[in-house]
Amino acid sequence: MACIDYHTGATNFPFKSAGWFFLGIPFIGITAVAYSLIFCLLRRLTTKRIGWMLLVASSVALITLSIINNLPRTRVEQILNTGVPTDIELISLITRDSFNGGMTYKGKLSGSDREMANLIKTLPLKPKNDISPHNLQETFPDAELSEHGKIYGFDEKSSVVYVNQSGKSLYFSIRNR
Repeated sequence: MACIDYHTGATNFPFKSAGWFFLGIPFIGITAVAYSLIFCLLRRLTTKRIGWMLLVASSVALITLSIINNLPRTRVEQILNTGVPTDIELISLITRDSFNGGMTYKGKLSGSDREMANLIKTLPLKPKNDISPHNLQETFPDAELSEHGKIYGFDEKSSVVYVNQSGKSLYFSIRNR
């Protein structure tokens, strides 16, 4: 239930509470009891040392996997359903949970025009000619949008992808994923 507010060079922790964390506390309690019961059973079936080693090893593995899966770059790759080349830099990523309508993801990627063109080719994007860059100023308030940029979208979800005229910056806003 955590949202992300990540910006390149930011010194703050990118994970932010969604504000409704108290709804998750009963689920965390139930999960913790079930988790501990499993290892209590293992401890009874094996020795005390083996039970504790299994508990520590599985806890470390689960925590490591959850951190890796929630890093901003990994989230972008999950959002776009493709690998992002290492030459492309993640400038910002903001995720918000509406608790009814799914998630909203907004972000900016920057890289060479060749790498961006390759990334755009791998994405299932279609040009959206019915949207003006001026209409996107509210969606991307920090971007300098020009008429010479290209606007794309995904078919199956409410989304907008804007590539500036130099082809070196890509802005995306994807909802209901």
